[in-house]
Amino acid sequence: NSIVPALAAGNAVILKHSEQTPLCAEQLVAAFAAAGLAAGVFQYLHASHDTIGQLIAGGAVDYVAFTGSVHGGAAIEAAAAGRFIGRGLELGGNDPAYVRADADLQHAAETLVDGAFYNAGQSCCGIQRIYVHDSLYKEFVERTVALTEAYRLGNPLDPQTTLGPVVRARAAARYTARAATAAK
Repeated sequence: NSIVPALAAGNAVILKHSEQTPLCAEQLVAAFAAAGLAAGVFQYLHASHDTIGQLIAGGAVDYVAFTGSVHGGAAIEAAAAGRFIGRGLELGGNDPAYVRADADLQHAAETLVDGAFYNAGQSCCGIQRIYVHDSLYKEFVERTVALTEAYRLGNPLDPQTTLGPVVRARAAARYTARAATAAK
């Protein structure tokens, strides 16, 4: 949501993707190159947070678009202090959903399960809690359980896999703890 508008406006873009998913940056740049984008207009950079902070503070970039944690946003603000450059910060996320009494139940179940499991639940805009009208609750739970049970955990390079691994051991521990709490 930041790359295409920047390129369309005639800007060069350097993507520093999350260190948790470095191949995504490489694949995005390769896709744009294959589509005919001029060499060097869109590049990726694998670098530490400190290095990125130095690039921002040192004047190497004129705009920063960032999606991530509040802590990361604060680091960008600190690095950009006094430079008067534009910044677009999409920070954190704790996204709820509400299923109203007049909702299309199948559509709600499908989109909310997808929203919760997108990127194995590792998305700042992923659905984290769902409020359901009493009149739909039981059927909604049944549908979402069935959809969830259809997911296949495995190697993300395997076409049969519909749910890949989490990228950090602490994320796996957090999900395991949530599942244990939910089972009580």
